[in-house]
Order: sequence, then C-alpha cells, then structure tokens
Amino acid sequence: MDAMAVQARTIEDLGKIAQAIREKNKEAGKNFYRRITIDNCSDLEKICLPYAATLYRKSDQKNATWNGEDVRDIPFGAGYRALYKALDRVIEMFKDLCDEFILVGHEATKTKTIKGVETDVETLALAGSYGLELLKRADAVGHMYRKGNEVHIEFSGDDNTMMESRPQHLSGKDFVISTKDEEGNITTYWDRIYK
Repeated sequence: MDAMAVQARTIEDLGKIAQAIREKNKEAGKNFYRRITIDNCSDLEKICLPYAATLYRKSDQKNATWNGEDVRDIPFGAGYRALYKALDRVIEMFKDLCDEFILVGHEATKTKTIKGVETDVETLALAGSYGLELLKRADAVGHMYRKGNEVHIEFSGDDNTMMESRPQHLSGKDFVISTKDEEGNITTYWDRIYK
C-alpha cells in the first residue's frame, strides 16, 4: 500500500492540505486519494480550537466580546457546540475529498446513562460527548492492539464499547493487520480490511 504523510499543526495547514487535494482531484477528474487518514483526533481537536473560538464569537452577538482562547473553558459547557461544529466541518471537508475516510484516536472511558443506569463506556478521547457522537456516525469502529509480533484490529464489542461495523466483512471480527519478523520486517494485511 502506497502512502503519503503530511503534517498539519494549525487549522490553516489543514486548509492548505485540503485545497491541494481538491486541485489533485480536479486534475484527476475523480478522488485522487482513495483514503485519507487523520491521526489522531485528539490532536485534531487542539488544532480546531482557534477555529472553534471564531465560530463561538460569531454564533451570537453576546459572544462577540468573549476574548478567551479555549472554548472548553467557557462556563456550563457553552463553548462545546462551537468545538463540535469546528471538528465536524474539518472532518466533513476531508471526507468529501476521498472515497474512504479514516480517523485514528485514543480510547477513553466516559460515564453515560443508558436506560437510566450510569455505565462506563469506551469512546474516543475527545471533549464532552463528541467522541460518542462521532462513533455513532462511523461505518466501522475498531480497536487496535498488539499481541506478540502481531497488530490486530477488533470490530466486535459489547454494551460498554463502541466497536461496531456496518460492513459485514468486518462485523464481529478480529483481524491480524500486520506481523513483524525477527529482522524487524513488517508485513501488512490491509486487504483483510479494505475490500
């Protein structure tokens, strides 16, 4: 599998990357890149904070004078909507530029009320409830882990996890996606995931 990595540290960097991909797509007459991966969503959240602050200031006239930098610090969670909107816009922007969008993230345990009972659930390590909302919209959610010289992705879960999959070839399964031999050579098996 061929791949290209580009590093983004600011929202402006993301905008330039998206524009370059748009131009490639236009030249090709189709999506030039089949897949785009953002690794990782916690860093994406930090990158989106200035954009979220701008959205918050523009959301209501009374917010226009807010001079903070981190909308997560606004009392009573009033800034989270702007952060969610900023993250959504960036994610949707990249989803529209490829056939398959992949978002990599770290796990976090959060408490959620399910049928009136507080339960700990595994979700993405993102502010507020955004991680859970994002997982609900995903076509497939897998848990990556190492076992000896293998790296696995598991697409099965229980009531406390959000590891699920709409594509039937992934649903409920655990795949070895790479192995490493004694010399350090890595062999990948992405064909097991991407059909």
